[in-house]
Amino acid sequence: MGIDLAQNVGQAQAKMAAFSFIEEGITVFMDDDGQHDPRGIFPLLHGIIREGADIVYAQFPEMRESLFRQIGSRVTDLLLLVFTKKPQGLRISSFFALSPAAIKEMKTYYCRYPFIGGRLFQKGYRAIGVLLTHRKRVAGKSRYTLRKLIKRAAELTLLFRFTLKESDPPPFAIRRVIKEDGTLETYPSDP
Repeated sequence: MGIDLAQNVGQAQAKMAAFSFIEEGITVFMDDDGQHDPRGIFPLLHGIIREGADIVYAQFPEMRESLFRQIGSRVTDLLLLVFTKKPQGLRISSFFALSPAAIKEMKTYYCRYPFIGGRLFQKGYRAIGVLLTHRKRVAGKSRYTLRKLIKRAAELTLLFRFTLKESDPPPFAIRRVIKEDGTLETYPSDP
């Protein structure tokens, strides 16, 4: 299935848009730049099925990303330790799996600055990590600057924490959905 949003709202909001279309089972999120090896999906699933976790993050002992990106990740990690119930030593990554219970929780959640892990940590869902290999990027180029990384760290932790308004409508509009059978469903745009 593919979802076409009316505008670029960022990775976090794009993931939030997907939740309303997930019907059952375990869901895995990964980047499309080749750094996440699809063979890593199986260990993530194992963490949900056999270990009983609700969210399983890929843990990369060797990160193949810029120094700015590594600094941004460390700042976010520190803020999460302060403001949520994130397990000590667990690193957040964009390659992760969610249990059906975690998906159900995320379907009820809307926030201007959504943070999947932060929400689930706050609610007490069990999170673990599995060691995987982080590959060299095969497509595209990161557009993160130090300024964007600091802004994103603040959004993910501070703004997420202090602007939680679950009754607000989602800040994205879905233009169309390509279903698994190839049919196209178009959504009306707001007047």
